This record gives sequence, structure tokens and C-alpha cells, in this order.
Amino acid sequence: MTLHKDDIDILDRIIEIAVEKGHASNKNLPSLDKSDKSHLDKVKDIEYRPYFKIIEEFEVAHVSLTLDSAYVQPIELTTERFQKNGGFKEEYRKQQQQLGVEKLQTLKKINDARLSQWHKNTYWWTFGIAIAGFIMAFVSLILLFNRR
Repeated sequence: MTLHKDDIDILDRIIEIAVEKGHASNKNLPSLDKSDKSHLDKVKDIEYRPYFKIIEEFEVAHVSLTLDSAYVQPIELTTERFQKNGGFKEEYRKQQQQLGVEKLQTLKKINDARLSQWHKNTYWWTFGIAIAGFIMAFVSLILLFNRR
């Protein structure tokens, strides 16, 4: 799953609340939107549902999704260890690092393909020139020994 920079703080806050209070639900999480309706549990449930799914996918905490609410409960040791190791900020950093590595590997493959194409196009020309040089050197060597 791809993490987005804007989501990192929200995900870390959900995990922090879950560890501090023993659980996190749409009722005890702060609203993401500053509108008048943002205090309603249904609105907060809609706001937080994608984040709960991300937490569930990373298997950081137990997530229980129902029609009218969502509930996140930390897993013993796993959630706290995940939080101490940097949480979603660290996961995002690792993801960005992996994307950088993949970009470099792609560039390497492109350069290798170009080099192979160049090698294929120039190999026989240089081989022919080398053979011609060898023949000329051999002939001149034979002519040099025949003069003596």
C-alpha cells in the first residue's frame, strides 16, 4: 500500500491515541474537518475509514469496522514497538527510499539496454578493423623477415 505524506500524521495520531487509551474509535478521535458537522460521529466515521483500512492493511492494530462505527485496538507489543520504531513516518521514509532504489534500478536497466544496443551496432565494425590491423601487421612482419 502506498502511503501519502499528508496521511502520516493522522495515522500516527490514531496509533498514539489507541496506545494511550487502549483503543481508538471515531468517537474519541479529533475531527479532521473544521466544518460545523464535523463533530458528528457519522461524519468522523466517514473521514477516518480510509485511515482505519490502512492501519488494518499494515497489521499494526486490530481494526473493527461496522456500519456505524470503527474501532482500533492495539495489538500487545506489536503496536507499541511499531510506534517506538518511528510509526508511519518511518514506513513512509522506507517507502520513499524503496522508490528511489527502484528509480535507480530502472535507470540502470535503461542504460544497460542502450549500451547493449551500442555494443551490438559497433562490435562487427571494430572486429573488422582489428582483423584488418592484424593482417596488415602480420604481412609487414613477414615482409620484414623476408628482406633479411
